[in-house]
Amino acid sequence: MITPEYIMQQLRVWASTKQGKAVIKEKYGIDYDEKGNKVLEKYAQMMKEILYKHTHEVIKSINMEDIEVGVLTTAQDGSLSIKISFKEGSLHRESLRPDLYPDGLDNIVLLFAHGYNARNPVMGQWKNSRSYPHIIRSVQRREPNNFLQEAVEEFNSKGSSIAKAVLEDTYK
Repeated sequence: MITPEYIMQQLRVWASTKQGKAVIKEKYGIDYDEKGNKVLEKYAQMMKEILYKHTHEVIKSINMEDIEVGVLTTAQDGSLSIKISFKEGSLHRESLRPDLYPDGLDNIVLLFAHGYNARNPVMGQWKNSRSYPHIIRSVQRREPNNFLQEAVEEFNSKGSSIAKAVLEDTYK
């Protein structure tokens, strides 16, 4: 099986060659800089750790493995970016009442970031409980939480002028 790490390693090897550097220069108008890219990848890992810390404080079921560091991409203007995101499916939660809400919740992080106000609480089986099965009553109201913005601000205070995090509008 070919892993994403293997593919990235092979891409780095190619990009370091004379031919690879020429293709990158022609396509993007910038010089390939392996050292600079490694620095950015270290900053991406730092953002992952900061995002995990802030998210896990609010949503205990989020694990470090739920957060992905994407591949380094180059924009037309030559700027570099790395997307830090949650793995597909890691934000889904089953409903306490699957008979009423069979699809559950698609994005637990978005729910906590924006908050909510339910008409009525529901009782149901919580499958994440250590004492599973455990019947709980849902929280009826939750204030919006700016933990994601705090993670971005913490990173940007450490990122200096080298790297900058930007929170997607969906989560603001």
